[in-house]
Amino acid sequence: MNLVHFPASISGPEGTYALFTEKPEVAVVFVHGFLGDPRKTWYNFQGLVDELQASYHVWGRSDLFFYSYPSRGQIKPLAEQFREFLDQTFPRHGRNQQFYPPPQRPQGYALPSGRMMTVPTKQSSPYKLLILVGHSTGAVIIREAILQEIRPLTAEQINNATGNNAFIINALLRFFAPAHRGAMCSGLIGALLHLSVSEWLLALMLYSNPLFVSLQKGSPVLEDIKKETEELQDKFPNISALKAISLFGAKDSIVYIGKYKADVDCPTEPNQTHTSICKPSKDYFRPLEFVIDGISARTASL
Repeated sequence: MNLVHFPASISGPEGTYALFTEKPEVAVVFVHGFLGDPRKTWYNFQGLVDELQASYHVWGRSDLFFYSYPSRGQIKPLAEQFREFLDQTFPRHGRNQQFYPPPQRPQGYALPSGRMMTVPTKQSSPYKLLILVGHSTGAVIIREAILQEIRPLTAEQINNATGNNAFIINALLRFFAPAHRGAMCSGLIGALLHLSVSEWLLALMLYSNPLFVSLQKGSPVLEDIKKETEELQDKFPNISALKAISLFGAKDSIVYIGKYKADVDCPTEPNQTHTSICKPSKDYFRPLEFVIDGISARTASL
């Protein structure tokens, strides 16, 4: 296997890390779901992007960022923290405020061929594209973060998609089993009963967690995010960060399958569940292809 990525810790919440390549053109940021994990949720993106690069070469030009957050609190502050992470991670330079890979200490990484791969302290070329990938609750956090970016802007600023954080407004959204239409309470509790706690205690723990409560179908938080996003979709149809493409497993019993008004509707994936939908394998390539489709759609040179 010809490795092209190397892991590195980066500034951000505990557990957040990245996989860097030598000449990146795309930044892909992964946000896990409720009680998820920045490593386990996305297993095995980390290995297959290199192992299958002959078929999916675009991944060799992409830096991967795996964001971590605690599964507690409310959506608004979690989205604010995610925006802060994006703001601190990606430097902006130039007249058009293009966004760049984060500075790295010079590092060397030995490839199986014996060649040493090094990453400079500062990349000279900006990224061409940002893709935000969310699983379950991660998708809700991303959607609220997008709204927070857009709310202070004028219509002209939104339409032109320029400014300090324009790269976020121009991002592509790819969601795996998003919880943006609400979670099925019984399904989620049932999925967690393998833990060494009784059902009533687990329910008590969950219903004392503001994040879990916010994810229930019909919650004011979800309804407000949906309403505001759909209004902006109508008003600004060319803003890519307002429209998501979502992929659900046909056997999902955790969240309600559904989209927002201008989102792209995809067929459900046979035999896939809420947790398996985002885990590529040598027998299940769809997650890799799903994100790459987004890259190819916007960056013709890749």
